Amino acid sequence: MGKSERSGSHGRNGLPVRIGGAIGGAAGAAGALLWRPDLGGFWQGLAAFVIMSGVGIVLGQLVGRLFFRPSSSDPPKNK
Repeated sequence: MGKSERSGSHGRNGLPVRIGGAIGGAAGAAGALLWRPDLGGFWQGLAAFVIMSGVGIVLGQLVGRLFFRPSSSDPPKNK
C-alpha cells in the first residue's frame, strides 16, 4: 500500500465523498446566508448558518457515498 492509498475513508476512494461534503456545506452556507435576513437577529442568523452548513455537509457526504460507490470488481478490504 502506497502513501496515497490509505485504508478507510481517508484514502483515494474517500475523495469524492469529501468533495461532496464540501459542496453540500457550501450550498448549506449559501442557503443560510440567503435565509438569514428573515430571522432578524445576529445570533439566530449565526445559528441558522451553522445548522444549515452542518446539514449540507452531511447530505453532501451521503450523496457522495451514493454516487461514488466502489465498483463490484474492486477487491474487498481486509480489516
